[in-house]
Amino acid sequence: MRILHAKKELQMERITRKNLESMIDTLNNIKPMSDSKFALDIAYGGYRLVKRYNATGGEADLSVRVSARELWNIMQSIRNFYWA
Repeated sequence: MRILHAKKELQMERITRKNLESMIDTLNNIKPMSDSKFALDIAYGGYRLVKRYNATGGEADLSVRVSARELWNIMQSIRNFYWA
């Protein structure tokens, strides 16, 4: 039983779109920017972090298109940078 329990702890939880959107909200609340917001771009099964500059849709890419887990790690790094 102990071995099975140890294996369960080593498994990483799945990162979903909801997790990423929640982290986007966190980033936007940590560093409020009047003229821009962090946003999520989803296409072709990948995710990209972008910065929206205005209501008409001007965007700048902040990351390349990656998996949900990789983008989660990128956003955690940004969050930790602002919290430091």
